[in-house]
Amino acid sequence: MYDDNQLKCINNLTDNLGVTACAGAGKTSTTVGRLINILQSGKASPNEVVAITFTEKAAGEFKERIFSKYESLTGNLHGLSEIKVGTIHSFCLETLKEYFPEYRKYDIISDIQAKLLMKKEFNNKNIFSTIPYKTGTGNKAKINSNKLKPYIWNDLTALLNTFNFIREECINPNDLNSGLSSAYAEYINLLENNLFFDYSGIQNEFYHSLVNNNSFRNYIAEQIKFIFIDEYQDVNTIQNLILQELHLINPEINICVVGDDDQLIYNWRGSNVDNFLDFENQFSGSVNETLNINYRSSEGIVKTAESVVKANKKRFDKRLDSNKTYQYEQGDIISKHDFDNITKENSFIVEAIEKLKGSILTDKEGNSKTIGYDDMAILVYSPGKLRDFNPELLNMLDDAGIPYIIEGTKKLLEQEEVIEIIKLFYYFINNLIGKTLEEYDEEYGSLQTKTDIFSVFNVSDEMWDKLNSYFLEQKKKFFASDTLNFYDFTLQDLYQNIIITLDLFNLSETEENERILYNLASFSTIIDDFEKIYFRSIPKNRLYYFLKFLKHDVNNVYPEGWLTPNFLQNKCLRIMSIHKSKGLEFPVVFMPHLCEQYLFPPASGGGRNEWGILEADNQIEIKDIKNRYKEKNESLNRLFYVGVTRSKKYLFMTKSNEYEKPGCKRAVHKMPKPYALASNSPYVNYNVDIFLNKEFRYQEESNEHRPNKMVFDFTTINDFFECPHKFKLNSIMGFKPPMNVRMGYGKSLHNILEHIHKTYANTGKILNEKKDIEKLVDNYLHLPHGNHMKQLVKDMKKSAMNVISNYLNTNADTFRHIELVEQRVDFKMNDSVFVNGRVDLVKNNKSGEIIVVDFKSSDDALSTVSKNAQLKIYALGYYEFTGKIPTAIHSYSLNNKESSPSSVTLNDLKTTKDKIMELHDKISNNIYEKAATIDRSKCNHCDYENSCNK
Repeated sequence: MYDDNQLKCINNLTDNLGVTACAGAGKTSTTVGRLINILQSGKASPNEVVAITFTEKAAGEFKERIFSKYESLTGNLHGLSEIKVGTIHSFCLETLKEYFPEYRKYDIISDIQAKLLMKKEFNNKNIFSTIPYKTGTGNKAKINSNKLKPYIWNDLTALLNTFNFIREECINPNDLNSGLSSAYAEYINLLENNLFFDYSGIQNEFYHSLVNNNSFRNYIAEQIKFIFIDEYQDVNTIQNLILQELHLINPEINICVVGDDDQLIYNWRGSNVDNFLDFENQFSGSVNETLNINYRSSEGIVKTAESVVKANKKRFDKRLDSNKTYQYEQGDIISKHDFDNITKENSFIVEAIEKLKGSILTDKEGNSKTIGYDDMAILVYSPGKLRDFNPELLNMLDDAGIPYIIEGTKKLLEQEEVIEIIKLFYYFINNLIGKTLEEYDEEYGSLQTKTDIFSVFNVSDEMWDKLNSYFLEQKKKFFASDTLNFYDFTLQDLYQNIIITLDLFNLSETEENERILYNLASFSTIIDDFEKIYFRSIPKNRLYYFLKFLKHDVNNVYPEGWLTPNFLQNKCLRIMSIHKSKGLEFPVVFMPHLCEQYLFPPASGGGRNEWGILEADNQIEIKDIKNRYKEKNESLNRLFYVGVTRSKKYLFMTKSNEYEKPGCKRAVHKMPKPYALASNSPYVNYNVDIFLNKEFRYQEESNEHRPNKMVFDFTTINDFFECPHKFKLNSIMGFKPPMNVRMGYGKSLHNILEHIHKTYANTGKILNEKKDIEKLVDNYLHLPHGNHMKQLVKDMKKSAMNVISNYLNTNADTFRHIELVEQRVDFKMNDSVFVNGRVDLVKNNKSGEIIVVDFKSSDDALSTVSKNAQLKIYALGYYEFTGKIPTAIHSYSLNNKESSPSSVTLNDLKTTKDKIMELHDKISNNIYEKAATIDRSKCNHCDYENSCNK
């Protein structure tokens, strides 16, 4: 249940509320309790509540907690999916799209894709040379021009960070020097001309629309009654300004921010602790409450963490206490800072892991569990640096048979299986296209035979011949004069056919082969990122620039795919950054190599960065902002506090007398201040023997399966119903499909129909005049990879006009029965499965007939059997959302192919639920049948049809 302070927060539904919640204080359960109290008291409907989280993962977990608590209290989930739960970016984007339909055309690009866009478009322009750059400090400071280069990835990173800084700190671009101002304007134009949003751009557009567009302000003021901001300490300047603006346009919007000033660890990307400390002064009618009891960790952990963070001056004055869920005992917390050498430090870590494996952990209520490897974590500042500086630790873990994953390392392109694929790309361009890459000749220029390329994959002579035949076919596309054939060549299609020809999708199901397939899937992500920007380049150039991209730009950008499989959690020791560990908890935590300039923190990297660009601009004053971004002392204390409070009971902080770094002549040895503060805690023991001599009770880990919590969307479930094997490749491993110039047509039709249906639902007007349809097609038709092809666009517009006209002629008289349009329907199956979805249309004629409609823009999108299975998922979603059982489902073909509704029953919904649970069980047990072994008709039009052994 709730403690007194938690209840004060839950029951205060009138004040704007700032909740300071220490680590483990029940922040989420308290926030969920308050939100549900709002709904049950009638203060707001679900669609009037917004909850902002820091990550998409946190949004999913928060939503699941809301649904679980609400269902336990009411017995249903009716209407609950209308609560808007997501990141600030998703909230801003969805709201912009809802109010400004033109933004539905926009695609989101990642930082990698944004840098590729600049590299492609800026390379032949005199943009970088006009941007001044500052080097040196003090008397040695110089302002240089022509310092930045558009072909150097690090310089592109510096410039993108600068553009993000300008927008997120709300600096007026007109106040910048001419060179930087021009470059910024060019970048913004690039995004707009390509209909792209980057993440900073989403927030920037939302904020300026709030400030400058009165009708949008009024719309927002009417939409929201309560807003929750999780992890408030991590919001940056523009995010806080958005919140202030919401308060300004409607002071009746109730604001609740929740977080912990002691856990602000992202100041280096703009988070500002002053936002939290000054909450009451920013928002009228505000009060602060504190949740200071840690329900996660022992008293020893809490007080050791407090000894570090209380040294900070910029924090709320509060006492941290433990609920003593786990009893503190001597030897639970070890600090040894004088190991003779790193080998002895590594040996102790391995010995401690082996000693705790299989031991019994019991809480104060008497609940026990056996500690497994996945209950332990090694937390460091940088896992990549750990891997580079101390491979001996990883070797020792391997030798001891301790399974582990090291998260955050980006070594995909160093894996042998990926290198062999890259060699094939070189072989293709060097031997068949006749365009050599001189700079690579020494390494890959002489590749002629399969033995020159392959050592990992077992490639038969027959496979090699088939591969060369396929390459010869692709050669024709390189020199095609017909535009459509010209764009029919894609790197993704080339790659996928290489995999199919080498029969790699059918590797035997060993752990090593699974790892290889995951990494091959991650390589398809690299191709997808690249082709999103370079798709319009001629094939020869596209392949040439792709290989340069691999060679120069992304060697340390992409992680191995097997480290983070979708839906599954690796059951092993986790080696991760302290930053990534936030929000997690482990019975056992190791914090090794605590030495300045080594791993806490490591030495700062060199190279050009955004500060050199910003400080060269004498038109703007950024000194105070830079100090906030670069502040180290209190930031490190907070980071250390986060690391310590991940532990429930056992904590090991270690350091050797000195460390040697590769390539450095001088050893490092300095103890960081937060480690010294923690070591002074009375709960810390310095003698490792106190721990090693402790007696533990042991028992075998239970074979009982611990179910993974999984979140599915409708598309994911449909893929599984269609073919579990295809589902594994796409949804579990992450293989990307090839792009084509017609992509976006189906989505455009859906957007047009949504506009038509919502217009009727809101106004009663039917947009069936030719001029209305033409305007809708012009506004919504978007072919991301084909907009430059005039004849294709003309043909697609004509097709869309016919489709929409025919639909209206046939269905306009049924619009009076519309009940729901593009309705979000999320529901909880059980504690392990949560489903997110959206229903295209629901018609309810009020006489008992309720039809759930799904629009199909392509006749071959799914088999008939799968269409029915898919629609039953939508019917289930409607039932969970409303409590009403639909009478029929209708897969409506927009290509005038005759179709009619099919009946649906409560038993159909129950069967669908069972099939979704079957999906959860098969993922958990790694069972993925091929549709070809069950129903060969399902294989028609499948991207992987030729890969299955028939």
